[in-house]
Amino acid sequence: MDEEIRGQEPQEEGQEPVPTSQAEGIERLIKDLRQEAASYRRRLRELEAVLSQEREQRERAVEEERKARAEWERRFLEAQRALRERTLRYEVLFHAQRLGAQDPELVWRALDGEALSRIEWEEDAPKGVEEVVREFLEKRPFLVRSACFNPTLVRLRHEDWAGVILAEVDVSIPRWFD
Repeated sequence: MDEEIRGQEPQEEGQEPVPTSQAEGIERLIKDLRQEAASYRRRLRELEAVLSQEREQRERAVEEERKARAEWERRFLEAQRALRERTLRYEVLFHAQRLGAQDPELVWRALDGEALSRIEWEEDAPKGVEEVVREFLEKRPFLVRSACFNPTLVRLRHEDWAGVILAEVDVSIPRWFD
């Protein structure tokens, strides 16, 4: 009877007390379930915090990668534009020199955007440059060097120059000592 007053049955060592009445058993079960639910809620908050941190880190990493990719794309496009411009410049200089321009650099500088826009690109090579330069030089014949004298074709050896100079000296100086 003393045991009933306390509301517990005799227990062995290591066992929890077993309630005798059903109401106490239900209260104990509710208490255990509430503790278990509280531990689950705590664990859920911890996991949600970890998940949100990982999501934020992933979003930051994606944003950094997007910025880095945009920067590399910008650099690539800038390098490609510079390469195309340089290629076009050298093509214009080459064709201007071939067509007899006095100053090929002047031809490059004088070409306007309309003329350059007629040049088509195929596989990173300009097509139609020679026609554009030819039309440009036909409109401005004063930029083409004359055909009568081409200093690059005159190639005299040192002896030839010396003979020319001596011949000029012999002609210009009267012979007083004869």
